Amino acid sequence: MSKKGLFFFLALLLASQSLNAKEGDLPPIAAQDAGYIVKTFDSTFTAAEVDFKDTRQSGFKWYVGRFFKWKPTPEDYFGTHEDGALLIKTGFGNSNMEIATAAKAKGSRNWLGRAFGGGGYFEAELAFDPQDVRKPDRKGWPSFWAMSLEHLAQLPQKQWEGQGKGYEHFIEVDIFEYLFEDSEEDRYIYSATMHDWHGVWKQTCPQMGFCDHRLLWKQSKRRVPKGTDFTSYHKYGFLWIPATEKTKGSAQFFFDSKPIGVLTTWSLYENQPPSPYKKAWTMGILDRHHLVLALGTGIDQPMRVRSVKVWQKSDDRNWVQ
Repeated sequence: MSKKGLFFFLALLLASQSLNAKEGDLPPIAAQDAGYIVKTFDSTFTAAEVDFKDTRQSGFKWYVGRFFKWKPTPEDYFGTHEDGALLIKTGFGNSNMEIATAAKAKGSRNWLGRAFGGGGYFEAELAFDPQDVRKPDRKGWPSFWAMSLEHLAQLPQKQWEGQGKGYEHFIEVDIFEYLFEDSEEDRYIYSATMHDWHGVWKQTCPQMGFCDHRLLWKQSKRRVPKGTDFTSYHKYGFLWIPATEKTKGSAQFFFDSKPIGVLTTWSLYENQPPSPYKKAWTMGILDRHHLVLALGTGIDQPMRVRSVKVWQKSDDRNWVQ
């Protein structure tokens, strides 16, 4: 099919969808521009979507069970807000992962749930009160983020090819973290960043656990319009476009469907050896891995979650079990 024909086909598809679409059903413009017009995930947190009882059975969209040796989030840490949204009443532990789209299976080393691969546009509608986010308590904060399933489930793909046994390489994408620091200026800033983690746990970079190439803090700070009311719902988005042999990969964060902050790019990652310095391919491991989405908050920092949606070209690169 020619480019003109493909464009015409996509236009017809979007037009047909819009005839009976409810508000918010269509992909954001940035997702459409990237060719991400298939909604592969849509959650409004009904009781049937969340494994509040920690059964670890397949078929749920969200799990309170967690990876490693982390205890599951207790059911009474959740509620339903009067507007019907999921209410995460308080944080549990220090992982900022009260619920996630995948979990460790009970009684085995396997996993269950869903992880997203091959690029996409990821979006959550969140609301919280900044006054609840206190600087002395850094055990958590309102957040929407993602991490490689390969690392969380300790899959063979966690290994950095060509390196010694146990030398991992994986990605973390923090789409939204509210790190309010008690100043008027900080009130209208949140963090959205990426971490290219690597090394042998507690050996290569003992102080950090793993070595970390991350965005600079000035790049991670996302400044919203002054007067923004975080107690009302806002959309926090992330657009991931994988690299190819001819084009760079990219990551762009969004606030209420508009780009916020600088674009991050990388060249095709082809198992280049580790470096103490950032390289052109840094962050490129994302293109090989699969993202588990997570939601969390801090102690006594309630957060409401109205929806989480994902648009992609297809679900062919996603892992579900």
